[in-house]
Amino acid sequence: MSSIVRHAPGFSEQDAVRFAAELFGLEVCARPLPSERDQNFHLSAPDGKAYVLKVANATERRDVLDFQNQAMLHIAAKRHMFDRSLAVVPDVLSTTDGGPITTVPGPDGTTYFVRLLTYLPGKPLALVKPHAAD
Repeated sequence: MSSIVRHAPGFSEQDAVRFAAELFGLEVCARPLPSERDQNFHLSAPDGKAYVLKVANATERRDVLDFQNQAMLHIAAKRHMFDRSLAVVPDVLSTTDGGPITTVPGPDGTTYFVRLLTYLPGKPLALVKPHAAD
């Protein structure tokens, strides 16, 4: 097992629901999404909105996550170049404190970065079977 997989978070669906409420002010149901190095949850709100709660691997650097957020924000700002009916990238959502990235403590005291994005419907690559060579 690679060291990066060993540092993957191990939170429960109940933890994801709690994080959504405490950090983002959302009432949701959670179910896990496939991920190798991080931990992702599909969150469903009573109003029909859907989100992805992303708990980063313990070895992930904040500047890398910020770079990913900035890339999504940049593409979103250029939506006028695309069909506006398409959700080209997920929206980066802020915490109740206004930040795009926050932290949560793991059961062992490890700190994990957490982000929330809007959910784009589709089939996760991990569920596509079989994978074509290309």
